[in-house]
Amino acid sequence: MSTATATLLKKTTEAQVKEAIDLKTIAAELEALDQAEAGAVLHDLLEGEGLNDFKLGGLLAKYQKDSEWWDGHDTFKSFVNAGTVIPLHYRKVMYLIKIYNCLIDNDIPWDTVKSVGWTKLRELVDVLTKENVEEWVERASVLTTLQLKDAVKAYLKGLEDGEEGEPLTSTVTTLTFKVHEDQKEQIKMALDKAKAELSTEYDTVALEGL
Repeated sequence: MSTATATLLKKTTEAQVKEAIDLKTIAAELEALDQAEAGAVLHDLLEGEGLNDFKLGGLLAKYQKDSEWWDGHDTFKSFVNAGTVIPLHYRKVMYLIKIYNCLIDNDIPWDTVKSVGWTKLRELVDVLTKENVEEWVERASVLTTLQLKDAVKAYLKGLEDGEEGEPLTSTVTTLTFKVHEDQKEQIKMALDKAKAELSTEYDTVALEGL
């Protein structure tokens, strides 16, 4: 195992928790991995969460960039969908890559966003900057995922219209309807499958992925 791999996989000590985590250092360590090392690291990262999701996004971005790692597949999507190396739904793979690129490109410290969770963080990647990240993290702490999605849409619409900011409002409503017992079971199975693929516990998030 290379020094880069050992560094990447070592457990965080109590002393390290108190220090700011340097995401660009992690990114450099990920870039230094060869294909065999990447496979070993991928297996370990799939078992974790939090900062591991960031590392996983960086590793997946590396796979995306190197077509020689695609096991003969013509596209990254077909490689992922084959499920032989990356046992994740393609949509989640792209979310993780997008989150990773957002944090690195905008030089956003991990400590600033670690409380958000990847489900909400994926909604923020189109608007986050180093200057506004604390404001958006605060909003994410009080809004549901769907409300946050609405807030991001309103913000982007405001930018298109030449306006600044947006109210913390949402268009979330409750939808109620009756179904037969067999239909109820089919709906539940579909939601459970979507939640597993998207690694979420929320039915509303799973519904968006159907």
